[in-house]
Amino acid sequence: MTITGLPRPDADLAVLRAAGTALVLDLAGQAVPRVLHWGADPGPIGDCEDLALATMPPSPVASVDVPVLCRLVPTQADGWVGRPGIAGHRDGRVPHLRLRQVRPADIDHPDPAAWLHGVVSADRRHAVFCLAQLTRTTESVPPRLRLPGLAPDLRYTVTVCPEMGIPTGFPPRHAPWLTRGPVRLTGSVLAGIGLAAPLLDPAHALVLELRAD
Repeated sequence: MTITGLPRPDADLAVLRAAGTALVLDLAGQAVPRVLHWGADPGPIGDCEDLALATMPPSPVASVDVPVLCRLVPTQADGWVGRPGIAGHRDGRVPHLRLRQVRPADIDHPDPAAWLHGVVSADRRHAVFCLAQLTRTTESVPPRLRLPGLAPDLRYTVTVCPEMGIPTGFPPRHAPWLTRGPVRLTGSVLAGIGLAAPLLDPAHALVLELRAD
């Protein structure tokens, strides 16, 4: 399989070719990539901006007032009326998911007993981080959670994802900000100073959601 990326001022195009077939994706914006073509290999693409415009459908009748685009994962939030590619909710709220492209955060967490990982939205206004406790730590005070990839000048509200809640332990050893929060800190503070980490039991995890003001 060959992959070709063709940049243009307001969007990118990705072409995946193999065995005489091709998948052409429009990577513009922050939404899930749009499928421009999936079938026989059309050969050289040429001007990718013209291709994106030429394949843009009109707005549908008696529906949303914007074109309904065929994306890799179709959802009702995009106007898709067929079976959605993914379904879910947050405690009964936001039934129509709106997916966005994210980038993984490059984290070097010093505690080998825990795995700190996360993703940040393309505009860096929304992020989710997870601290997973792999084994029992030998640290009496675990290292702080430094969260990179955020916009340094934006102020973020840090909350525990309600679907997961604050993990329980015996005895409970939570950092005070977890129970007294939420806290609001800039991206530079979260990356350079970080948050006090709780002491978690093995196989437990803490999931944090960050939203810029």
